[in-house]
Amino acid sequence: MSFDSEWSQLKADAAGQQSAHTRLNQLASAGGGGEDGGKASDLIVHQDDLGAVGHEAFVLHGELQMCAHISNHLDHSKKSHANDDELIAASLRNRDGSAVSVSEISEMVK
Repeated sequence: MSFDSEWSQLKADAAGQQSAHTRLNQLASAGGGGEDGGKASDLIVHQDDLGAVGHEAFVLHGELQMCAHISNHLDHSKKSHANDDELIAASLRNRDGSAVSVSEISEMVK
């Protein structure tokens, strides 16, 4: 037997053993949708556990948004304080760039 004839025979045997339909492992429909039900149905869940998971996901989403808001606020505060520090440092320098003496600072505070 040649390779081509043997290959054709193997393909034909494999095709004969396969079904052309897709089979889902599930329970038979009880009057719902599908081929024999006649009416398309939506997915309905009656389990409180899934509702609890959805609630926790909602809470987590809110907490993540809160963390992002806090992070943005801290970034803004850090930048704002750095600008304030630069202004203070600039105001504590003489016109020639030298540092203001402690006695001069004491006079400014009085």
